[in-house]
Amino acid sequence: MQYYVWGSDGKRYGPVDVATLNLWAGEGRLNSATTLETEDGAQVRAGSVPGVIAEVTNQPPIESPRYAAYPRPNTIPGDDGAREVTASWIWGVVGFICCMPLAIVGLVTANRAIEKGNSGGNAPRIFNIVVLALFGLTVLGYGALLAVALLGAASGGR
Repeated sequence: MQYYVWGSDGKRYGPVDVATLNLWAGEGRLNSATTLETEDGAQVRAGSVPGVIAEVTNQPPIESPRYAAYPRPNTIPGDDGAREVTASWIWGVVGFICCMPLAIVGLVTANRAIEKGNSGGNAPRIFNIVVLALFGLTVLGYGALLAVALLGAASGGR
């Protein structure tokens, strides 16, 4: 019978025969708790497969990224969020100058910097919130002017 093995890298290997399973067990690539998949899709533990060497049955389970606990870190080693702080300032300034809704992108980017542990993201976050507040006030102001103009036109200009 042939088996598929899920490696610690999350990839599926195989199909392999019992002799290869024994070889991999000797190399520490699988143990009795490793889940194998048969050719017909059934899942079995390596320790229950006849012919797999006895040393496998007493080893602790091998960690697999497939079963890693959540939440997983979303950072790259050495990434302290400095690029996000700079990008947040840029989005905020561009939003302030020409297109205020771009401050939303700046706000999201500042929050990412803070999630990465960079407290320098607080200032651009506040700046982007202020830009968004100004945008809201601008929209309300133009809405009020439009309403006054429409009411004036509807009343015949009186």
